[in-house]
Amino acid sequence: VHELAVAGVRRDPDDFTSRTRVGTTGRELGDILRWHAPAEADAVYDVALIRLAEIRDNVKARRDRAEILAHSSYALRRLKRTAEAKRRVDEALTILTETKDYPADRIALDSELCSVLQAVADHHAAEGQLGLALEEYDRLLEKVMAAAPDVEQDLRTAYSLSLLYRDEARLHRAAGAADKAEAVEAKRLAIWKRWSEKLPDNPFVMRQLALEGPENTL
Repeated sequence: VHELAVAGVRRDPDDFTSRTRVGTTGRELGDILRWHAPAEADAVYDVALIRLAEIRDNVKARRDRAEILAHSSYALRRLKRTAEAKRRVDEALTILTETKDYPADRIALDSELCSVLQAVADHHAAEGQLGLALEEYDRLLEKVMAAAPDVEQDLRTAYSLSLLYRDEARLHRAAGAADKAEAVEAKRLAIWKRWSEKLPDNPFVMRQLALEGPENTL
């Protein structure tokens, strides 16, 4: 799908739809690759960023670029390109400031801003600034909850919030605060206990109850 979208861009220099599709598929493919093949992920992210930059005067394209910049920071750190990762996180936040998405009192879990602010926090953590990272997570979760995410009825929303709790708990453990990690983990598990009542014996829900899921390795 990603290669087809890229081919569409080559055929038409004014093709908005193909460029948007390259951004979407590039982000998704890069996210799959970034933990185990960071160099390949970096190349995919770069193509997406270039193509989205070719879309002029479009707020959604700028938001998409901000999200990809933030996501690419994880791959760059794995490639030991920490300074570049920091520049990308900063640029992502600058873009969302310019689009008036940031600052915000309420943040949707599926928003570009949520992704970017988590990337900011994770970059602090990767640099050893765990206290600052946890402050960022606390602020992010406070604003996410202010947006009233429908974790009771929307399974995708429940999973997204669960991942935020998982990652915050991981940082508390790294900071040596086992009690705080357990408190956050209890919130995560509470989500899946409610879903296990709605969907008894559902394999996906049972996995969330049994495991923390894959570690975010920053």
